[in-house]
Amino acid sequence: MPAILNNKMYNHPLSLSLYHLNLSKDNIKTAKKAIVFEGEKATLLYRTYFGAENDISVACCGSNLMEQQFLLLKGLGVEEIVIAFDKQF
Repeated sequence: MPAILNNKMYNHPLSLSLYHLNLSKDNIKTAKKAIVFEGEKATLLYRTYFGAENDISVACCGSNLMEQQFLLLKGLGVEEIVIAFDKQF
């Protein structure tokens, strides 16, 4: 939700960043793999299940992996991206 301060709206496009990347960046560089989830909660659950030392998860905050998000991962040397989106009916 955008913030409104002094009649100006401040927001950022979600397609330019990956949620949880700041916490999993080093592990992603080492493993050269990343798991991309749709939602933020999945990354938190992944970290809980597998531990911080094995966390290679990020969330794109939507149902599409955008080019900028792909380039962020590519810049970390990722060779394999696992898309773990929710099943849609």
